[in-house]
Amino acid sequence: MAIVILAPAPAPAQPPAASDRPAPTEEQRFIRAAAETLAHGREREAESLARARDAGDPAAAAVLARIALRHARYEEALGVLRPPAAKVPTSEAALEMGLLQMTLGRKADGRRTLSRVLSAAGVYRTPEELARAARAARASSSGVR
Repeated sequence: MAIVILAPAPAPAQPPAASDRPAPTEEQRFIRAAAETLAHGREREAESLARARDAGDPAAAAVLARIALRHARYEEALGVLRPPAAKVPTSEAALEMGLLQMTLGRKADGRRTLSRVLSAAGVYRTPEELARAARAARASSSGVR
C-alpha cells in the first residue's frame, strides 16, 4: 500500500498591482508622448517636445533623428545622434544611431554601437530599457532594423 500526500500547488506569481509600480520618470513620459505624437503623424508637435528638452538629451535627439529619417535626411540624423550616443552609449540615441548605421550598410559600426547599448544587459529597470536592449540585440544579430 502506498501513501500519497498531496500538497497544494503554489499560487501563480502575480504582476505587481498598478499602485505598486513606480511612477514613470519624466524621460519615460517624454518618450511615450513623443512616440505617440509621431505615430499619429504630428511631427511638429514631436519636434517641439524634443526641442523643449535639454540640448544634449539622448531621448530628444532620438526623436529629432526619427523625424529627419522620415524625410531621408540620414546625415542630419547621424549628426543629431552622435554626441548623445557617445555620452550615453546605452541610450535611445545610441540605439537609433546603431540602427541607422545598420540600415546604411555600415554594419561594423552599427554592431559596435548596438553592442554598447547591450552592455548594460541584466540591469534594465524599465520596460523601455528592456525593449531598447531587445531591439539592439535583434538588429545586431540579424543586421536589420
